[in-house]
Amino acid sequence: MQYKTKQRNMILDILKDNEDKSLSAKDISLIDTSISKATLYRTLDKLVEDKIIRKFYNEANETYEYQYVKENINCINHFHLKCKKCGKLIHLNCIESDNFLNHLTRKHDFYISQESTTIYGICSKCSLIKRG
Repeated sequence: MQYKTKQRNMILDILKDNEDKSLSAKDISLIDTSISKATLYRTLDKLVEDKIIRKFYNEANETYEYQYVKENINCINHFHLKCKKCGKLIHLNCIESDNFLNHLTRKHDFYISQESTTIYGICSKCSLIKRG
């Protein structure tokens, strides 16, 4: 049975409010200092298990991060772009990325695991270079 505790709702609200970003447990604890570490990690694990949030490893920061899963987005079949400045996470679901994956498979006999593939860079909002 899933208990909907006040802390669970607070953690979920934080992730929903930042649904275009991924947050580490440390980020969440800085947003709301009233949640104990044990409760935070236990709740995050349960939300991942229930597929309400997704968990992935951020190699750049060497930490796990979490993101609220929107109902209409399946994160298994596409790449993600992550801004190193603001943390914005973009779901890259387009024909060009599909073509790239097909190329890697056909020409290089290599299969990419897309559910955890994140490409790091700078989003247009954070970039000093503005498009005309």
